[in-house]
Amino acid sequence: RNNDPIMAYQILGVDRNADETTINKAYRALALKWHPDKNRDKVEFAEKVTKIINAAKDAMINKKPDTEIQI
Repeated sequence: RNNDPIMAYQILGVDRNADETTINKAYRALALKWHPDKNRDKVEFAEKVTKIINAAKDAMINKKPDTEIQI
């Protein structure tokens, strides 16, 4: 298991200079994919991924794409 941090923009799969619309679109797609209700067989993992996605979105919206998110 790799515990290296990943940059916020990498988590969302967007360019580091992405606009807010692009950030929100990427966030929504990942949030829907990893929502715990859609991953009942792996709820704990889905909850962790959701927290990571939320942290990445917050960093990007605050114009801090190089924020390291620990996974």
